[in-house]
Amino acid sequence: MFDTKNLKVLILEDEYVQALYLRECLEELGIQQINVITNAEKADALLQQKRPDIAFLDIRMKDQDLGIEIASLCKGVGVEHVVFTSSFTDEDTLQRAMSVASDGFLLKPYDASNVKVQVFLCLARSGSTDEC
Repeated sequence: MFDTKNLKVLILEDEYVQALYLRECLEELGIQQINVITNAEKADALLQQKRPDIAFLDIRMKDQDLGIEIASLCKGVGVEHVVFTSSFTDEDTLQRAMSVASDGFLLKPYDASNVKVQVFLCLARSGSTDEC
């Protein structure tokens, strides 16, 4: 197991119910510092201020690929891990997601076990292997 209590996470999700459920899944993992934003325009300021360790980014918000644009901002401010989220699995969406360096992809609706796997994979990649 990993020590997650000091992990900082950003959720960019325009579907309120989905955002709440993802937050709940992360809280069940012991993550306490979670910021949820539903508006991509607020992402830049929050990224600069909070500097999350992991960002869960909805690829398509309001019919635009804003999550992919925000991923570039994440890397620019030092966010170590980006995990894309989407309910779309068409080839075009997947190609756009693969065009930006990311650490994972979560399909909606979210599943708690898949969220856990994504978080732990990110932590393993960064060498955060502290036992709980």
